[in-house]
Amino acid sequence: MKTRITYFLEDRAQEAFIRALVARIAREEGREVASDVRSARGGSQVLAQLKRFAGSVAKSASAGPAFDILVVAIDGNCHTRAKRVREIMGVMRGTGLESQTVCCVPDPHIERWYCLDEGALRRAVPCDIRVRAPEYKCDKAFYKKLLGDALAPVRSLMGGAEYGEAIVAEMDLDVATNRTRRPSGLPEFVDDMRRHLR
Repeated sequence: MKTRITYFLEDRAQEAFIRALVARIAREEGREVASDVRSARGGSQVLAQLKRFAGSVAKSASAGPAFDILVVAIDGNCHTRAKRVREIMGVMRGTGLESQTVCCVPDPHIERWYCLDEGALRRAVPCDIRVRAPEYKCDKAFYKKLLGDALAPVRSLMGGAEYGEAIVAEMDLDVATNRTRRPSGLPEFVDDMRRHLR
């Protein structure tokens, strides 16, 4: 039986990377997944949309939710992972969906995750690119520009999102989730997904 996963995401870059990462983790855990994206263009409205969605699911609780796992992704935007998790779980409190919710907080932004394993990025993109991201930079556009500049030779039309699946497939998760560098939120998400899929 497939594990049903519903996603609440902020943008296309999150959708491409996070769905591919969850699919990879599921394969590694010997699980099949069915995915449903409910909010891929929410931006700053993702929490308000999540609240409406959780409320409607809670009202129809007798039938049970149409998912086994709810992945909610919100960029850290220079706030701590703990703060973002509190915001997400604050919305989920009292819905009966708390135990099914997995918080995904790319810190500071999802574009940093695209760059965490430089080798994977080079193998996934069909040309010679160079990217060397600093350990951490809290600037709204920094990682977006870094990724865009690295992908300039291929004229990326989606800011790198079109390579999300390929990058995840090439990633060495030990390199990308290295806990000795400035927190990225990736190790915690990978660990949480593995726990929920077991």
